[in-house]
Amino acid sequence: TIDILTNKEIIALNQDPLVYQARRLVDHGDFEVWAKPLVSTMSGKVAVTLLNRSNKIANFSFDLDQVGLDASKGYTFRDIWAKKDYDKTTTEGWTFEVAPHGVVVLTIDGTSKPFNVFQDRRNLIKIILGSVEKFKKIEVKLFFDIKFLEKKFYSNGQPISSILFCALSHRVILFITKLYRDVFKDDFFCN
Repeated sequence: TIDILTNKEIIALNQDPLVYQARRLVDHGDFEVWAKPLVSTMSGKVAVTLLNRSNKIANFSFDLDQVGLDASKGYTFRDIWAKKDYDKTTTEGWTFEVAPHGVVVLTIDGTSKPFNVFQDRRNLIKIILGSVEKFKKIEVKLFFDIKFLEKKFYSNGQPISSILFCALSHRVILFITKLYRDVFKDDFFCN
């Protein structure tokens, strides 16, 4: 028990400067997967705990997508309790045997997926709305550029370039709408 209480790697996970609370990502009754980002939500460093609350040995499977990492870019990981390092790999999923009432604690170092499970959606909304504001500014600039060209090249004021501008604006709006729906596809306000 003293080894548990003085395990420096476990203490380091608890004292990570990001101070991010671990989230339960998988809940199958007695079998759970918990994870938290380390350093930042986009650092690619994640701590994962496989928790077995049952009275029997269990095999736990999880894949890196569940913990916000892109396996195709490669990653390394360490089993903290076993003190075992794993070589760099692109394997998408792993299965571990977990003792009754036991845990497997892993630290994984890879590449974060954009808009991963650990990012606060309110911040994502701000990012998207900021992008909308940038597009609005671009739209206004395009409008004035087109109006200038219209006056310079079309003395009779034919609105050919205005149609082009409207088509471009429509494409920008479609892009933002698609981005918003991709990010928030499971939220009620995107249905």
